[in-house]
Amino acid sequence: MLIEFSVSNFRSFREKQTFSMVAAPRLRKRENLIKPAVKGEKLPDLLKVAAIYGPNASGKSNLIKAFDVIREVSNRQPMAHPVPLPVAPFRFDATLIDKPTRIDVHFIVYEQRYQFELALTEKRIIEERLVIFPEGRETLLYERKHQAGGDIYRFGAALEGGIDLHELWRKATGPQTLFISQAVANSSEELKQLRIPLLWFQGDCRFILPIALRN
Repeated sequence: MLIEFSVSNFRSFREKQTFSMVAAPRLRKRENLIKPAVKGEKLPDLLKVAAIYGPNASGKSNLIKAFDVIREVSNRQPMAHPVPLPVAPFRFDATLIDKPTRIDVHFIVYEQRYQFELALTEKRIIEERLVIFPEGRETLLYERKHQAGGDIYRFGAALEGGIDLHELWRKATGPQTLFISQAVANSSEELKQLRIPLLWFQGDCRFILPIALRN
C-alpha cells in the first residue's frame, strides 16, 4: 500500500515533487478512505483512489514514469555490458546534468511500514537505503553510498542473515543492480525481511500508463 512517493531531478521535475495518498482533512467521503493496519502504529487515513490531472506538458506522464523506475531497476539482473538505467536528469539546469535522480517511497506491506530511498544516474546506483518501522521505531536495515573509492555499506543490527551473508550480498551487487535484489537472489526462501519489500517493488505495486501518455 503506497503512502507517499517523491522524486527530484527527473525529466521535467527539477525540485522534489511528492505524490501522497494521505487523505486531506477536508475529504469526508469515507468510502474512498482506508484506515491502514500497521503493527504498533496509528497512521492517518489513506485514499483508495487518487487521480493525476493537469494540462498538457504539466508532467503527468513523467510522474508515472518515475513511479516505474523502481520496478524496472529492481527487476534488473547483472549484465556483461552496461545498459543505461531508466532515468534522465532535469536538462534545463546545467548543474544537475551529472547529479542523480532521487526517489523516496513510503509504503506498507503485511502491516509493516517501510521507507526506501534511491539515488541513481544512467550509469550506476549512487545511493540506496531501506528503513523499517517496527512498532513505529525507525530502524535501518541497510544503506549503500557510492564514493570515489567504491561503494560504502552500512548494515543495521536488525538485518537478517549475518555478517558473512551480508558480505556475499555486497560482493554480488554490481554498479547497476540494487543491493536488495542481489540479497534476495542469493538467499534462502526463509529470509523474508528483504524479500517482502522487493516483491512489492517488482510487481505488487503497479502503475498503468494510459496509451495517450506513453510517448
